[in-house]
Amino acid sequence: MSKEDKSSQDLEGAAAADPTTTSGAAAPSKKKKVMTRLAILEDRRLLEIVRTLQQNIFPVKYSDTFYENLFQQPHRMNHLAYFNDVLVGIVCVRLELASSAPGTPMTQTYSAGMTEPIRAYIMTLGTLKPYRRLGIASQLLDAAMNKLKTFVAENKLVLTEVALHVQVSNDEALSLYKKKQFIVGEVHVGYYKQLNPSDAHLLTKKI
Repeated sequence: MSKEDKSSQDLEGAAAADPTTTSGAAAPSKKKKVMTRLAILEDRRLLEIVRTLQQNIFPVKYSDTFYENLFQQPHRMNHLAYFNDVLVGIVCVRLELASSAPGTPMTQTYSAGMTEPIRAYIMTLGTLKPYRRLGIASQLLDAAMNKLKTFVAENKLVLTEVALHVQVSNDEALSLYKKKQFIVGEVHVGYYKQLNPSDAHLLTKKI
């Protein structure tokens, strides 16, 4: 999670959310096959809907700048997840300079062929509470990483790693990232100023 927009990172450990706030749909049965649809987040008309979704997933309020920047990213890594046409999940990723600390926004505009190494930083990944443990977050992450690989190859960028922060108590999120070959690294004490526990693991995956 970025320094200016810290939240309880990720899917399973997020605050409880009422699905009727955004959809009114009944929670899915885990015994039935999950039918999800992913869509690239690029239509600015969805800004307020995305804001409401994030507020229902994560307990910390995101800034207006965070939401505006989501629609200014050319990499197309940000995705929404729909369950039977109900919006239930989101993944948001940005590119940063690899020379900066993970979670530090890039101050310069990246361009095709830039030689300075970059990292991809996962800002948020989550689903509404009734739709967790259904593999939706895993699908969102895979979709974002596939778009990342394409964007890096097409623009001849030097990508070193993918990184994110996860609250130390978020065991289910940690389990997901471990399955995706992320390495659980050092603990950043007091990273989440408004949460308890406030410490966060730094997770990385070398590319």
